Amino acid sequence: MKVAVAGYSGLIGRHLTKSLKDKGFEVVEIPHRGDDLILDERHFDVDAVINLSGLNIMHRWSMAFKEEALSSRAGTATQINHFYDDKPKKPKVFISASAIGYYGERPDEQLIETSPKGLGFLSDLVEKWEKATFNSPIHRIVVFRLGVVLSQDGGAVPKMAKAIKRHLGAILGNPLSIVSWIHIDDVVKAMIEALDRSSFSGIYNLVTDHPVSQRQFMDELAACFNKKIYLKLPAFLVKLVLGDAASILLNSAKVYPKKLKQSDFVFLYPEIQSALYSLKRRGL
Repeated sequence: MKVAVAGYSGLIGRHLTKSLKDKGFEVVEIPHRGDDLILDERHFDVDAVINLSGLNIMHRWSMAFKEEALSSRAGTATQINHFYDDKPKKPKVFISASAIGYYGERPDEQLIETSPKGLGFLSDLVEKWEKATFNSPIHRIVVFRLGVVLSQDGGAVPKMAKAIKRHLGAILGNPLSIVSWIHIDDVVKAMIEALDRSSFSGIYNLVTDHPVSQRQFMDELAACFNKKIYLKLPAFLVKLVLGDAASILLNSAKVYPKKLKQSDFVFLYPEIQSALYSLKRRGL
């Protein structure tokens, strides 16, 4: 199978393209210049296209930054769809990353794929991102709403581990806030299954079915290094530093992977302890 991948140099893209090549897939990278994807004849005859593009949103959210964040997500999805609009042969499947930020701050609900949208910039961003993806000439579309991705070589976990090793690990805001998470290996596994299995279609929450409190998450991460968490940063201090972007770290959402469970997807790392220890063994 020949697969075109946008966002191949990011955290998920690096892991996914390596796994695809190891499994014998032919990977055709989609380079970019800023938010403009460079699509050409190399991408005509592909069986699948995967869009993992997206600007890191862990910054203060000025109006200009919000527009750039939208362009790097919804804008790239639109470029892919326009590219294949007039092509006689279209990919069989379009797979896209998305985010559980769609649900907003919802600590008291179990959120499934059909739960309504939350409030705020993140929710609005994801809604527009997904709408642009589904406005496609490609028949089968799979969108994965990602939780916190655990990896030893990118994302938030290495930074947290570094702070813990220096005795600077801290609870941010409410210790009881819910963290809905997924191991990088399960992200890759789900995306490859979506390539292989035509039954995969629509929106999927890509999280384990064992979310944890922030306190449990940090305690388990600290235990990997025989440390303990003593510090706590009040929510107002996090907001003082990050502004509205603090919601990325402070929001609580109990997200459930209903459609993945119905598809008999088997998680490699369903529990937080084994997931974090696997990262330590890889050099976290």
